[in-house]
Amino acid sequence: MRGISASGVLLIALVGVVGYAWSVATTPRSPLGGSALGRGTSPPAELLKDTQPVRPLPLNHAGALETSPRLGRELEGLRHERDPDLLVQRLLEVWRSAADGAVSDELLAELSTYTFDADPEIARTAALAIEDLEQLAARRAEEDAVAQWIQPPGPGMDRTDASEDSPALYEDRWLRESTDLEQRLAAVVSADPGEQLAAIQELWRYAADISEPGLLDWALDEIQALASPANTPEVAERLAAAARDLRQLADRRAVQTEEEQAAAVVDSDPDAWAGEAQAPDPSELRAAARNAEAAGALLGEYDKERDPSRRLNLAAALSGFEPGTAVQLSMQGLQDPDVVIRQSFVHLLWRQAADGHGSLSDVLSALEQALLDPDPQVRETTLAALEDLETLERHSDSQGIGKETNER
Repeated sequence: MRGISASGVLLIALVGVVGYAWSVATTPRSPLGGSALGRGTSPPAELLKDTQPVRPLPLNHAGALETSPRLGRELEGLRHERDPDLLVQRLLEVWRSAADGAVSDELLAELSTYTFDADPEIARTAALAIEDLEQLAARRAEEDAVAQWIQPPGPGMDRTDASEDSPALYEDRWLRESTDLEQRLAAVVSADPGEQLAAIQELWRYAADISEPGLLDWALDEIQALASPANTPEVAERLAAAARDLRQLADRRAVQTEEEQAAAVVDSDPDAWAGEAQAPDPSELRAAARNAEAAGALLGEYDKERDPSRRLNLAAALSGFEPGTAVQLSMQGLQDPDVVIRQSFVHLLWRQAADGHGSLSDVLSALEQALLDPDPQVRETTLAALEDLETLERHSDSQGIGKETNER
């Protein structure tokens, strides 16, 4: 066998290098760009097939979402894509670009709108992207917090002072509470109907224990956003009760903060707040404004809605903001042509009256009229409601008489 010449060796090496470069260039990459997280994770391989480059599009003026020209182009393409198969690829491209740059709350919020898509592949891809990008953001926040914490103490501070006042502790608490809150919100959305009330109760409990005021306000906004005509009356009432309770808690905390700030001002300048003792309570003003806004929105939906089951749910949701108006709507619902809707309104009116909403005498009069309903089930439910509410009324009266006697 003859030896291979030097030029032959060089040719073989050149072919090998070109082949390796071609294999690298044609191998699908993870949307994370390899080890962006340092976790070695990537989306399922079947999601990465046939990824197409994004056609450059002009940037819009959405602002915060476009952290880079590349991400801006891909978001613009995603927003205008209508083909389900291409939309999956658009999501993958946005995912990859976001992992290479900054992960913003606005971006995650936009991606979350695709998790409810009717196409399961689109919803699955969006959910995977959100989960992975949230983990990436959490890891980066943790690394930044640790980097801040290990900075040497400033002048006049020892290491203990630096650790107690460190932004790392604040960021860690904020990150932990916001992550836990998001998980509980997701649990409410994804829960089965039989488990949804328990999920709302857990969300309510956790939100009330949140230590960061900004997160409490955010939790309140999210809970109010869960209100939907598609909810059952029980779910609508539980959400309204949670929103009402958390709103009062947020207002109390805001007032406490204002009082502490006022006390600090008075300590430094006793005349600074003179004459303001009779000013309206800020918490009452805020609560009234929020109630009026929510009630107006629900009433507007109720007036436009023609589906009786959704009108029932809207009346239940309104109980948390305008109880008197909600009771009036429930009494009107007793005249609905649909027997199922009439019986549901009897249940709703029963609960509203038991919670002290509206005039009990008016409710009892309306239920007495409902005893004439042609349907036996409606009459049976109405009779049970009347007996229960009349017992409640007698119990309340006896308590009032006992209290008056004790005072004398």
